Amino acid sequence: MYNKLLSLRGPVLVKKVWNIITWVLVGIVGLLAIFLFGFKLFGFQIYTVLSGSMEPTYLTGSVVYVQKVNTDDLKKGDVITYKVGSKTLVTHRIIELVPDPEDPERTLFRTKGDNNNTADGALVEPQNVVGRVAFGIPLLGYLSVFLQTPYGKIAAIAFAIMLLALMFLPDLLLKKDKQSEEDKQKTEEQKEEKTEG
Repeated sequence: MYNKLLSLRGPVLVKKVWNIITWVLVGIVGLLAIFLFGFKLFGFQIYTVLSGSMEPTYLTGSVVYVQKVNTDDLKKGDVITYKVGSKTLVTHRIIELVPDPEDPERTLFRTKGDNNNTADGALVEPQNVVGRVAFGIPLLGYLSVFLQTPYGKIAAIAFAIMLLALMFLPDLLLKKDKQSEEDKQKTEEQKEEKTEG
């Protein structure tokens, strides 16, 4: 009986370690999902920084979380994301609030990248402001961009399948070990019965 307990201790320990590793991986994936997609549920728009114009505040490859804001609430020093043309988005800092010469009630925004020597050439119109940057996470953008590629999607699916397999593999292996142990015990009992008989 003592030998049986000792033989089960190894697989049980392996299973516990395996479960810890699996749940840590599940936790990491869960956090990544929250940071890459979950914040959208709270009204954030998520963008990847593709250039170094805002370094060192937001490094290339960072993810920035942008909240819609009333443009009247924007002030000098705020970092905003805004549209340039129909498809391009830029994230720069407001360095000056400029009254619109055609409508003094309206404010335009002069912006500049923290890493740029000069201000941006054109003033930003209020209707082009997407929102104010609430915070950013360095390097997460590389993963975000990769996951949007065909290879990234395949890798994400493969990782999810592997994670599921990791969750169930220890149970399957322990069942096999337990079955082997039971078969071995039956064989030994049968041998003992034959020698007694």
